[in-house]
Amino acid sequence: MTHLTLDADGPRSAAYTRQVAAGLAECMHVLAHHTTSDGPTALPDLDDVRAVIEALHTAASLSDQLIDQLEARLAVMAGSGRVADMIGRDPATVLTRIVTRLGGIRLSGRSHARRLSTVHADMLALYLSDGEPS
Repeated sequence: MTHLTLDADGPRSAAYTRQVAAGLAECMHVLAHHTTSDGPTALPDLDDVRAVIEALHTAASLSDQLIDQLEARLAVMAGSGRVADMIGRDPATVLTRIVTRLGGIRLSGRSHARRLSTVHADMLALYLSDGEPS
């Protein structure tokens, strides 16, 4: 189990940034694992499913900003003239391709966030009529 203290005002260091990024991936891994093997225990009620959908929506909505920031950093690095490629490709061409792909991911993320918002809104009025977990 990974221990991670999340703090938006935390250290602005490469090590902390990598740790938080790894924590994000681990969160998704744990959620996927627990909801597959222990669905009735991990998600006993509609409120639990709704809470996970809401968190996924929040994460998808914030991915736009993160992708913008990653692109900006890549642009600065590209402009520094210090980016090289271990297998001999033209770094400028590779960086252009990466930024183009990130733009596609951003568009996909926006669509994903909109769909999750709609799903969450549709779920707000749902409940289990007998009050018992299914």
